[in-house]
Amino acid sequence: MSRSKLISYLGKLKKELDRTSSSGGSKNPANFKLYNANVAQNSFFFSPKELRGALKQEFDFRDLGHLLEDGTELSNWVKTQTDNMLRTLRAQYRSGLEGRKESLTMSGNQNYMMVTLQTAINTNTGKGYDNFEALRRQYVDDMNTFAKALSKKISDLGEKLLKTRIINPDFDEVSRKRNKNFKLSNNKIVVGNAEVSRGSDLTEAGHDKGFEILESRIQSALEVAFNDEYPRRVNREILNSDLKKLGLDLSIERDDKTGEYHFRMQSRVDNQQEGFLSAKQREHFNKQLANAVKLLNNEESILNLQGSPSMLSIKNNETIVKTLTAFEGIKNVEVKKPKKIKKTKKKPVVSKSKGRVTKKNPMPIASVAVRKINLKKAKKRKEGSGSASQPLRMLAMINKELPDTVKKNMKEPALVNRTGRFADSVRLTDVTQTPQGYPSFGYTYQRNPYQVFEEGSSGNWSNGNRDPRELIDRSIREIAAQLAIGRFYTRRV
Repeated sequence: MSRSKLISYLGKLKKELDRTSSSGGSKNPANFKLYNANVAQNSFFFSPKELRGALKQEFDFRDLGHLLEDGTELSNWVKTQTDNMLRTLRAQYRSGLEGRKESLTMSGNQNYMMVTLQTAINTNTGKGYDNFEALRRQYVDDMNTFAKALSKKISDLGEKLLKTRIINPDFDEVSRKRNKNFKLSNNKIVVGNAEVSRGSDLTEAGHDKGFEILESRIQSALEVAFNDEYPRRVNREILNSDLKKLGLDLSIERDDKTGEYHFRMQSRVDNQQEGFLSAKQREHFNKQLANAVKLLNNEESILNLQGSPSMLSIKNNETIVKTLTAFEGIKNVEVKKPKKIKKTKKKPVVSKSKGRVTKKNPMPIASVAVRKINLKKAKKRKEGSGSASQPLRMLAMINKELPDTVKKNMKEPALVNRTGRFADSVRLTDVTQTPQGYPSFGYTYQRNPYQVFEEGSSGNWSNGNRDPRELIDRSIREIAAQLAIGRFYTRRV
């Protein structure tokens, strides 16, 4: 890509991100959440068990975890109340959204329920329905009633269930003003003095993994800037490759193209802390954007932005060939010229099977990408007749046990299991064979927000002990030992 085009593209990307900022609330006509996310297809998930897990996290934060231990009076009371909420909520959603029947779907059983409102236009206003608010408000009244009863129940037990509040060193709570150094990522949650009086003091609406607002905003901004600057002229994959070489971390971009949003009720502490991490990621992305523009203003930087071989490699090659050519034919002089690099264009990959990755099928879901394995070498290995000789079977067997094993291993000083979202996101994606014939398992996990705990990542969240890679590797090896799988390697993809 030309430097001037990339600079223009990044400028439009920043402008679009600023335009769709949530600042300004409902007064901002470009508010992404209000005018994009809320009116898109939204799904709300409710599980009594998940709500009890969120409450346990809140109680632990306030040093009241002992009240919800299994078998206690309060634990039994909470179980009864949350199970009843499932039945009443199901009825309330049916009656409260009866005018939206054509775009309303419900599913579930005695353990959970999920309600989905599809994108639709309100014929009375000509605008999209606020699906998020419609789904949220059905829950609010029941949760407020439950929170008040819970607070009273705890008072009867001689304890107090207090609200949490957010503090920031650059925010004056008396004047309610921020100073110039204020950053959302510096927020901290502490226990306040007032007692819990409403449901939002304990739980908040959190977007499910892969559907966070920040990811969606970045995806939308990238698409808008791309369509504006490069309509039908540039391959998006090549552009993304150049952006990564400029230092832009695109792993934060949401890869879902359906426009759907999934959310569920989660612990307020957990939701707020993830919000702080999200703010830190946004700050990092903005810095990366500024650094990319700065790098592009360097005359030589663009030479490294093309694929393999790079423009710089081609130019260096041409210089060497041209210089050495002058020495050819001179007596007693041996000239070893490198081969001249040809400038070629990459052709689109043509898929011959449904499982391969192509541009039209960037992320196959039903199949697992597995590289070819040298069967002759595999047969020579001792474990050739066991599970290690069946890569797909190995993947399935390990993935079946992996979430529970990760949860079991999530203890101090490593990451601690709170909601189960991290553990549930861990999975093996592929198995390859090393040149020595050993299996190499590729794995992934929900990088937003947990990648900040990786050793070497920017910020203050990593300390070596909490690196997700160490936790996942240990869990995979624990399962592999039970399956009698011999030597192997792991890698994050």
